[in-house]
Amino acid sequence: MTERPNHNELLGAFLAEQSVPCPVCGYDLRALQGHMCPECGEGLVLRVGLEATKMGAFITGLVALAVATGFSGVFGLLILVIGSDGDYGFLLSLFVEFSLAIGLLIVWITMARRIRRLSDPVRWIVALGCWLFTLVEVVVFIVLVKMN
Repeated sequence: MTERPNHNELLGAFLAEQSVPCPVCGYDLRALQGHMCPECGEGLVLRVGLEATKMGAFITGLVALAVATGFSGVFGLLILVIGSDGDYGFLLSLFVEFSLAIGLLIVWITMARRIRRLSDPVRWIVALGCWLFTLVEVVVFIVLVKMN
């Protein structure tokens, strides 16, 4: 049975021939002896990371749904503070928009791993669908404002 090298030996072997910046201070760790950055003193570990995280579409959808939630939430609070002049239909529609937006936002966040597993085109189509929802929400708001 062969003896396994410890993590510090593996880190040293990895950095023996490569220039890698310290993730904290940016110091070049080439030929590092030990597991501490000599510049900032932070402990270092060797890990496996993803080549590409595929987060662009997820973040795009997240921003879209956050904008939709914030839009209806802010205007709903504004109408509550200023007063609705007895027209609660407009306030109710904002509440429905807010509830729908926050529900979609929660679903989006809980489905993050599944969204990342989708193919690139499908992932981006779903993310753009989130922006379409936001656009529809704004259009509905404008129509309701013009009706009042």
